[in-house]
Amino acid sequence: MMNKSLLALYAYKSGDLVHAREHEKCCGGWETNKLGFKWSNRHHPRDKMLFDALVTIISLQLGRLPVAVAQRSDVKCYLSLLAKTSSTAGSVGHTSEADLLIHAYRMCHDEVHKIMDARVALLSDALPLLEDATHDYRARTDEDMRRTFNVLTQACNAIRSLTQYRAAADANALVPQLHKDLTTFIPALYNKDHIALLDRVAQRVITGALVEVCLLSRALEDTIEVAMVDRGFRALLHKGIHCDWIDPAPPVAVAITLNEPSLEELRSSSPALDGVSSDDIVRRLNEKLKAGTRFRTNRGITDLGKVPPTFKFQVSTHCEAALIAHFANRNIESTLYIASAPPACYSCYLLAEAMREVEGGIRFQLEPYSGVIDCGWRLPSELSHMVNVGKTMLSKSDAHLKAAVDATRKVKVPYDDEDW
Repeated sequence: MMNKSLLALYAYKSGDLVHAREHEKCCGGWETNKLGFKWSNRHHPRDKMLFDALVTIISLQLGRLPVAVAQRSDVKCYLSLLAKTSSTAGSVGHTSEADLLIHAYRMCHDEVHKIMDARVALLSDALPLLEDATHDYRARTDEDMRRTFNVLTQACNAIRSLTQYRAAADANALVPQLHKDLTTFIPALYNKDHIALLDRVAQRVITGALVEVCLLSRALEDTIEVAMVDRGFRALLHKGIHCDWIDPAPPVAVAITLNEPSLEELRSSSPALDGVSSDDIVRRLNEKLKAGTRFRTNRGITDLGKVPPTFKFQVSTHCEAALIAHFANRNIESTLYIASAPPACYSCYLLAEAMREVEGGIRFQLEPYSGVIDCGWRLPSELSHMVNVGKTMLSKSDAHLKAAVDATRKVKVPYDDEDW
């Protein structure tokens, strides 16, 4: 039932994501492009900031696989950490920062170079335009222009370091300078005005690529920052980290028929679909599928071209949901913080919310959040309070579906340039 509801919601959303109420002000559609972890975590406690960083490094080490790690408030740490770090760089106090950076870049080499290979052409083409703009702003003395000059200079330095690192036969010696140039530039990527400036000067969208190539250094900077000031964390690294991998069940192919009889079943739990025809849902879904990879979740949905209309896709339990089920079934009473890379999808966020609200459920704090609607999301097969959790999730999803359906029924006012 949940997959059918997600298909209907996906059909009626203009994009492929939903912002929950708590995220509308802090994200506004902008932060979802950060591609791997929550960037506005500056006000997080150090332990949460560390988990956001570690989950990114683990994901990069594993080839950008989805990863979730959890911290239990009654245990020092419960996570899957840099597998080799405890033996070769166990404590920043016992290992130079340069050695730690080189080790991490070597450990994540394959994925880092894959990202650079995909982005270097775009960034290299943008570099001359950024350099020209830097030259134009060099002589300006007012404060705003100097700030602009600094941002452009930092972007140029970062791109030059990236291209040098990628081209070097033995790049280890270049890692400390690369890391320095990237982390000096990263603050510009928190600022919407600076993002608009860089994209405008480059005459194309380059900030998404810049964010992606900065992922590892940003995570390393946070890890080092915590290790430098937290003796407990340094001692934990020196002693070693407990690793406990939870493998979700493999994906399963499903086919969902969208006709009036199947929709009638869904309407019983989704009143938002009253008055909505199956033909309209199918039409909207196919319009989205024609847009190809413009929508991230299109890649998993196929219209089989049958009568009645049938859509096929793979369903799987996301790593965040598997981790929630793992702890929920063990009656852990303390609140758990779960960090994930890439950011948690819409359904995982609903699951965490539902677990907090059902009687006897456990409180989970799930961040970061992307809001992406993955129609192939599957509720864990063994989850405590599964029936009540499923009903709560459908009820919450129905509220978002109603808003999406109502938005399509609004009368569009014709554009009149005289109004301007």
